[in-house]
Amino acid sequence: MQMSQKTIDSVAQDLPSAYLKVKQSKGLQDTTLYSYRQALKLFEDWRTKPYEELNQSDMAGYLNFLNSMKSTSGTRKLRVLVVKGYLRWVLSGNVINGKMRGPAPECMAYLEVMKDRKTKQQVHVTKKIMQEFLSECRTLKEQVFFSLLYDTGARKGEIVSLQIKHIGRDEYANYVELNGKTGYRKNYLHDSLAWYLPFINGLGDNPEHYLFASREGPETPIRVKGPNTWCRRIIRRLKARGILQVTDKLTPHGFRHTKTRNLKNKGWSGDKLNLWMGWVDDSNMSTYYGKARPEDMVDSFLDLTGQKKIDKEETHLMCLACGTSQSSLCKFCPSCGHAMKSEYAFEQNQVKDTGEYIAEMQQARKLLETLRTLPYLAKELGLQTT
Repeated sequence: MQMSQKTIDSVAQDLPSAYLKVKQSKGLQDTTLYSYRQALKLFEDWRTKPYEELNQSDMAGYLNFLNSMKSTSGTRKLRVLVVKGYLRWVLSGNVINGKMRGPAPECMAYLEVMKDRKTKQQVHVTKKIMQEFLSECRTLKEQVFFSLLYDTGARKGEIVSLQIKHIGRDEYANYVELNGKTGYRKNYLHDSLAWYLPFINGLGDNPEHYLFASREGPETPIRVKGPNTWCRRIIRRLKARGILQVTDKLTPHGFRHTKTRNLKNKGWSGDKLNLWMGWVDDSNMSTYYGKARPEDMVDSFLDLTGQKKIDKEETHLMCLACGTSQSSLCKFCPSCGHAMKSEYAFEQNQVKDTGEYIAEMQQARKLLETLRTLPYLAKELGLQTT
């Protein structure tokens, strides 16, 4: 039974908001809810007819409208899915009872979103690229965010949603607890620790506070779009320096592809990949993420024909000064500051000879002298002299 527009208006003055409230009550995550809200806003801005007058031709026009925005097929599929569920809720009369299931609305029953044409793959983030990427971050907050993406392969929204209560350490290692599309999982940390540990040590102990807080305060996380802006700025810098090619592509989601490919090349089975990456048990997403590349084929060919040179990849380095095991991303030991490799020490000595370095050291010494004159800060920072 279809509802008249007058009846619909009497049930809810703002139907999209009412729909989102019902979805939220059924467990929709905040980050997904944001995507739903954006999809409904786009649809409402486009719609000129009452809901019950929409037909196949109209909705085909809406799909063409989405295509004209040059969004990815995944984004278009999500927006069509959201609108389909919303119209089913409205047109079936389920506005009153909140029911979400039922037949697809006739006006959208046969819409099909075409897959994207094959485009250039996102850059595979090597250890070298990651070192350069982190060096271009403006703040420790940015370094921690991207190092966590690289270390865990988590979705951007999952990292944004991290709160103090989601971090910890067990008998194995430090970890973060992620709550994504398929529910809870625990990812252990290694490559991100050099940046992650100083960062969390500077946070409060309120379990509800967010790791990546917005300007409004620790009770509110940063906007999901924020890391996109950081990433675009860093990629521009890396291209200008020649670290990346002009045509290279890398977004925060690209780190997820890199992590999947790294784990696959380490021989991880499909069920382990699904567990670590947050996919359902029988998912085949690992076939889409971390796809094999020409260099993988060459590597396998050389291995098959006995021509492969054994070159063990360093996943961690042992500091010769203090004996701690650190990520191979670190040029200098986070524990004692000693160069992890001799070439890193050479780079440091080269930097020390520059006028810029000398000027910065003079500024740092003046700042330290000023801090020592402030008793409370000097005590907190360990700058008191005996």
